[in-house]
Amino acid sequence: MLFIESEHQQALKIAELSGKPVLCVETHLVIYPDSLSLPALGRIARKFPGSLKQMNSQEGRKTAIKIVARRLLGERGYETLKSRVKRPA
Repeated sequence: MLFIESEHQQALKIAELSGKPVLCVETHLVIYPDSLSLPALGRIARKFPGSLKQMNSQEGRKTAIKIVARRLLGERGYETLKSRVKRPA
């Protein structure tokens, strides 16, 4: 979901309170919420039980590691790492 707001100060406040991105028409910028804001942490906490269930399988752990690697390294860094790592036979 993306909110749209015409005033920059209000866009900042909406992003802070909602934990969701806001498109500011005045500045033509997308304002992203702080990842440690209470709404953002609340969303993470709601998704956490499902994440734990996914981690019970080998495929789920593999997927989680890929997601973390992509976020830490970026898509380009992840692809570079992937091309240099050999899979076990």
